[in-house]
Amino acid sequence: MKAMKHLIVDRTPKGQIHMYSKGNGKLKLQSEREWYSWHFPKLLKIVNDNYLYSKLEKYINYKSELSRDKLDGLVDILGNEDKAKEVIGGAKVSMGQDLSPVDLVNVQMFAKRVMDLAKYRKKLNAYLVAKMSDIVPNLVAFIGEVVGAHLISHVGSLTNLSRCPSSTLQILGAEKALFRALKSKGNTAKYGLIFHSSIIRHASAKNKGRMARLLLRCYWSSCR
Repeated sequence: MKAMKHLIVDRTPKGQIHMYSKGNGKLKLQSEREWYSWHFPKLLKIVNDNYLYSKLEKYINYKSELSRDKLDGLVDILGNEDKAKEVIGGAKVSMGQDLSPVDLVNVQMFAKRVMDLAKYRKKLNAYLVAKMSDIVPNLVAFIGEVVGAHLISHVGSLTNLSRCPSSTLQILGAEKALFRALKSKGNTAKYGLIFHSSIIRHASAKNKGRMARLLLRCYWSSCR
């Protein structure tokens, strides 16, 4: 048993590495939520926001210690008294395994990292919005800050983007699909990175390609 305990402790940092990963600019935090849910399963169903979930992890610690004395703190975190009461009620009936002191320390350390990264991401997004609105207001007006930044990054510079015709802008990010379609003589891609624009995502399936062409033609015309 002692050897088993040492094995679990030694593997914990590796578990943290696997639980935190970054892909396509998004934080994948589902595994971190599942880690604490072994101890407090009900909380996973009550709170969906990753940042709030991490704050609650640090505040609650052991669910057995959660009582009405912590109601005010929960309300401050959640901003909703009914939700806070639901968390307290869930702690009383939630079935979950006990956390050892070592497990709790690692859970809290990871929760702090998640919170710090979420704050940094928020600041970075604010910087991106301000910078894009200042440098390429036309592009932001048509497709938004994030998609616009992805397009600039994809082509390498704002100068390269300005040289692209609207038909090229439309399929940026879908080059592999385009060449595969040309090779197999199938249907070519209708859009690439621009698909993530809210205007195109909310268009009907049959009008997405048409909307992408119209949107980029309007942008291209506004730059000339």
